[in-house]
Amino acid sequence: MEKTTQDFLNKINLMTGKTYDEIIMIYKQSNLTKLSEIRSLFMQELQLSYGFTDTLIHIILKSDGTSMAEG
Repeated sequence: MEKTTQDFLNKINLMTGKTYDEIIMIYKQSNLTKLSEIRSLFMQELQLSYGFTDTLIHIILKSDGTSMAEG
């Protein structure tokens, strides 16, 4: 994992008290597939802002954002 991604995940851990693995489990147990639904879940469960949540989702899904927007 590159340093900037790891730094971001460390910040998320400090903000939420959740590790990356715990966040992955929240995502997997939700069985959600739509970006908007995953975003809402993380904003509610982790109390993160839209921007932090969006970045986190793109890291989890290994998305560049553009391909995800195209469906």
